[in-house]
Amino acid sequence: MTLWFSASAVVGSLRAEWSISGTAAALLTVAVQVRFVVGAVTSAVLNLADRVRPAMLIGGCAVIGALATAALMSVWAGATPQVGQRRSGPAA
Repeated sequence: MTLWFSASAVVGSLRAEWSISGTAAALLTVAVQVRFVVGAVTSAVLNLADRVRPAMLIGGCAVIGALATAALMSVWAGATPQVGQRRSGPAA
């Protein structure tokens, strides 16, 4: 559920720091929510809950979600340095 609410939680900060428009902010929120729904439906259609160990399913989905979020963030110019700073700690 964290991925579901992530865009809504940070969209205000992203608009201020990256100067994205209201339309881009709305598209970001919608893209995150659509990605969540597509993943949930795919999991249900493939019956993954009964075919894959729960720890592997949750871990795999977390990795896929993180990769998708990183890919989405790379769409905006200048996003990559901020991602690196978050991983390495606060900027000096």
